Amino acid sequence: MISHRVVCWVGTALVVAGTASGAAQSPAPALTQAVDQLGDFDYGLRVIASRAVRGAEPDLVAPLLRDAVRQHADSYVQFRALVLLYGIAPEHACDTFEVALASSNDRVRSAAYDFFEHAPDPAIAPKLLAALAMRDHPAALDTLFEVGVTSESPARAPIALALGAVALRQPDVVRTALERRPMPDTELLLLRDAFNMLDEDMAEERFYLRMRRSYWNAADGSSARRFAETALRVLEF
Repeated sequence: MISHRVVCWVGTALVVAGTASGAAQSPAPALTQAVDQLGDFDYGLRVIASRAVRGAEPDLVAPLLRDAVRQHADSYVQFRALVLLYGIAPEHACDTFEVALASSNDRVRSAAYDFFEHAPDPAIAPKLLAALAMRDHPAALDTLFEVGVTSESPARAPIALALGAVALRQPDVVRTALERRPMPDTELLLLRDAFNMLDEDMAEERFYLRMRRSYWNAADGSSARRFAETALRVLEF
């Protein structure tokens, strides 16, 4: 039996729908409606909608489910669409589950964690840890730093990028983690690598602004001021 991990590696993320003669198909309006009804308040209607989705041609319904996961207005539809996509077209699910790691929808994010728990992929590990770190899991952030400082290319780049994503969206969490480390210079170099690779000037400027404020708000000679000074120097702000 082929594992989902193997399917992830070899499966394509592009869904091509066509008839036997090569003419393109479009999903029927009823199928689109069935996806919308996955979150209906009526339990019986939700069951019928799930059956309709499962019974549809995978190549037709997979794009609808992928779109629903990413942008449907109903958060429960997002979750059900992801679960059904996994069962209907696992070869098309990997990239969607990867995106789902950063979802603001708790159900969707939990489903993504579950997926990668059962289909572990080392390439996803930095993003998974970053997603956990942004949800107030300090151990995940510490792991990224500890692995990152001892890593060399090409493994270092994705770890640095993951840390950079956390730093730009949760700067106070990263600052607190760095202040706990006795010699933060090497960890700060990881962030500098990330900022050099990322193209998020406004977010980087906000991080700098927080570091500068931290410096001026800290007492002269305090550990907080020393850290802020080190951060501004290493990050070349």
